[in-house]
Amino acid sequence: MSGDKMGGPALPITTSSHIHENGMTLREYAAIHLKVPNSGNPELDEMIDKSVWRDYAAAAMSGLIPLDTEYENRSPSGTAREASEYADAMLAERAKRSES
Repeated sequence: MSGDKMGGPALPITTSSHIHENGMTLREYAAIHLKVPNSGNPELDEMIDKSVWRDYAAAAMSGLIPLDTEYENRSPSGTAREASEYADAMLAERAKRSES
């Protein structure tokens, strides 16, 4: 995962005589912590997208749960489904904005 075009190693292992450049690159490390894809590693980008989706679904759920107390006929599975739909919509909007 290391290489000069990727920014070099993020967390190199150093011994008294040598720097081992195994591990993730600075670009991958930043992508993880900033939750921004385009790390140069498709598997990592997929994990970041899933993590962002979960964050969006959790945010939507926190807004939907109070509505459950107002509307007694709503089910938890319906609320979860609705939160998932919001997360999908937020990711779609995020993708549109990153393309422009």
